[in-house]
Amino acid sequence: MTVRFSSRHPQRIIFAACLSLIPATFTPAIAAEPADSGASNIEVQAVPADGVLVGQEKTNQVIYVDSRAGSDSNIGTFGTPVRTITQAIANVRPGMVIQLAPGTYSAETGEQFPLEIPQGVTLRGSETSRGQGVEIVGGGRFLSRTQAGQSVAIVLGQGAQAKGITVSNPNTRGTGIWVEGVAATVTSSTLSGSHREGLFMAGNADVTVQNSIFYQNGGNGIAVTKGSRGLISGNVFESTGYGIAIGDRARPTLQNNRIINNRDGVIINGFAQPILRGNTIENNQNDGVVVIGDAVPDLGSAGSPGGNQIQGNGRNAVFNATRNQIQFPFYGNTIDGPAPEQVASSSAPAPFESSVPASAPQGSSPGDIIPVVETVPAQDSTVQDSGNDAADNGGWIQ
Repeated sequence: MTVRFSSRHPQRIIFAACLSLIPATFTPAIAAEPADSGASNIEVQAVPADGVLVGQEKTNQVIYVDSRAGSDSNIGTFGTPVRTITQAIANVRPGMVIQLAPGTYSAETGEQFPLEIPQGVTLRGSETSRGQGVEIVGGGRFLSRTQAGQSVAIVLGQGAQAKGITVSNPNTRGTGIWVEGVAATVTSSTLSGSHREGLFMAGNADVTVQNSIFYQNGGNGIAVTKGSRGLISGNVFESTGYGIAIGDRARPTLQNNRIINNRDGVIINGFAQPILRGNTIENNQNDGVVVIGDAVPDLGSAGSPGGNQIQGNGRNAVFNATRNQIQFPFYGNTIDGPAPEQVASSSAPAPFESSVPASAPQGSSPGDIIPVVETVPAQDSTVQDSGNDAADNGGWIQ
């Protein structure tokens, strides 16, 4: 059933449905149109009490977008989609879904970057294909509260979700998806071809990243900075600079990921304390896991074995390059060769002093390594930058 207000006759409600198919428990979800005569003509589909749209999937309210067949003068229903995500964002409300048809969404099709997905809104393409054929390409200037000016394709607000989309930001130092200081979700998506990283977590972000592919991003698959945390689970990181870069005081959990064929697998710096469980970290050009600064990762304890497979990497399975050769828990993992020196197998992590500021390892320079500083120059990065050979010749991974 479809319910809409006519912009000319705000008191007239048009019902277009076969009455015999309306559930007895039907409750229309109608939002009052603003009194402003310039109100949008976007149509919101009403949902019955059980959430089932007649003849369609079980869902929340939906605005449909089709870059090929849509028009921004349309009302945003399945049969009359708008053309741009930008137009859908202008009319969306918390709890709604922006549903993308296959196609490319770029500046050429009318998008205005960055695409800032509001609180509680889901941006969805094709989850079953991990976003193949639903491509968002481009980026625009985003002023971060903690990282200054950045080039970003998508910014996720509190409770926002990105599902089943492909995101690429080929702009110089471009980032695919940016999450700062909020909880958000990225699932069943492909983040590839961004000049810097696929996903950047800033501030105290709490992000769930699952069942996604990070492929051929110039700098990092994911960069986790400041006090960010969250669950990074069941993803593939392949053919990028650093698969996952973790710095500052970040504490994400990395679980059941495949981190393969990158320059380095996982880089951990600053005072970060990530937890690694059940990951496959193999065939990376240099090292599987590199720990520098004052970081204390948890790679497994007697009570909670790591279960990580760290094999076939070019130099080391785990390289401890911490400032004072800090020992950290490393129990229950499969590695090739002997256990790395200065890596503890006990269940208790080594203590660290959180009030001491992080500093870059000797021989490094800004932009060469993962996050270690508190501020970032405009359009600059504290993470691995594309076209950068720091991991090869910086002198601290030998």
